[in-house]
Amino acid sequence: MSKHRRNAGLTPFALIVISTVICIITSPLTLDAQTRSEKALKARVIQFYRHFSKGRYDLMWIMTSKGFKIRNDNDKNAYIANLGKFQKEGFRFTLKRAAIVRGKATVTLEKCVTFSRKVSWECETSDEPWIFEAGKWFFDQ
Repeated sequence: MSKHRRNAGLTPFALIVISTVICIITSPLTLDAQTRSEKALKARVIQFYRHFSKGRYDLMWIMTSKGFKIRNDNDKNAYIANLGKFQKEGFRFTLKRAAIVRGKATVTLEKCVTFSRKVSWECETSDEPWIFEAGKWFFDQ
């Protein structure tokens, strides 16, 4: 009787082939979910800054995370009053990039503003945190 036993399991090559096939089959599902989440995030960011450009700071407050509200003492009126001090003539923004990792996102925006009776635009690019809560994206600065 031989002391060598035959490998009853799969060969390393077979395991590689099987895992590759599984990755190929499941990766479109993962990419599709990521794409949907990214689209939803971008739509929320656009909506948030449209509210800002229209002076609807009350609607912006609704789009902030629970943590943001706690850090701001749940003081909606102070938030609205603070943003209301910002006298702008015009506002525009460009969403440059959105990176999502485990329910959190970093959104890179270029924001430009012009103040009353001023012709030139002042622009800055910044990263902003967003968080996924209760099925939606929320601003989390």
